[in-house]
Amino acid sequence: MTGRSVVAVEASVDGTPHHGAVLADVAGTPALALVLRRLAPIPTSTGAEVAVVTTDAAADDAVARLAGSLDVRVVRGPVDDPLKGLAIAMVRLDADTVVRVGADGPFADPYVVQAALDLHATSGADHTSNLAPRSYPHGLEVEVFAKRALGACELEITDPAARRTPGVHLRSHPERFRLAALLSGHALAAERWAIDSTTDLTRVREIAGQVPDLAGASWNRILAVAGRTAKARPGEVVLQPERASEPGDHPWICRWAVLVDGTRRGTATTSTVDGVTSRQVEVPEPWLEPARAALYQLLHGHPEPRR
Repeated sequence: MTGRSVVAVEASVDGTPHHGAVLADVAGTPALALVLRRLAPIPTSTGAEVAVVTTDAAADDAVARLAGSLDVRVVRGPVDDPLKGLAIAMVRLDADTVVRVGADGPFADPYVVQAALDLHATSGADHTSNLAPRSYPHGLEVEVFAKRALGACELEITDPAARRTPGVHLRSHPERFRLAALLSGHALAAERWAIDSTTDLTRVREIAGQVPDLAGASWNRILAVAGRTAKARPGEVVLQPERASEPGDHPWICRWAVLVDGTRRGTATTSTVDGVTSRQVEVPEPWLEPARAALYQLLHGHPEPRR
């Protein structure tokens, strides 16, 4: 791997759906502190620096103090522009690559980060993520931005809401940006390890209470101990991620096997190019509509509205 890399742990009291998630108590420590302790091996294993990126809001003074108490560098950006915060971190820390990790996922895994960085380097990608297709639990999201890609996002994304998810812009334009996808080998997109709600926080605390050596346990170990909560009912459609497009391909195609009771019934795909994503589901009745609904839920995070 060439160039300097920074793992930017985004942490803002008001920056998550569940207010204060990054400072919520998980196993007797703030979520952010647990994330930083879990990511502590990264400088040794990858040579990357771990930094906390927060905002200049008064509420985030507590975030900055916590990171400082753990000897982690802090970068602060505008309260209403997370993308600007990442760009400031890239410039201030003289990085060629920025890895985006969220502090609302207290089980963030250094080996997933390392795998993403390795794939990013070997594939020559502009943007590498484990989101297209998603195969890891929510809370293990990793996005790697090359300097060129992050700079393009800062210049081209003008909508304030879209600036909160710059990777979406890159993944929407595989004809312009070289993409790479990191897969877990499992269908875990329905597992929730991020603190987006009170229910999520309760589940995260339950998991944390079951796992010995929480600061050092790999995500596979956490899953093995805690088990899955999203278990398919008899007859329910399950989408199993399969091979994504190769780095540099466009359109960018994501593929899923459509499984019912463990038996493959067909395939679901998305194809993205020039800002447009099309969906195709090829399964026989009676699974066609359930498969379409499952794909919509996977892509949007909520059921398709009734018409």
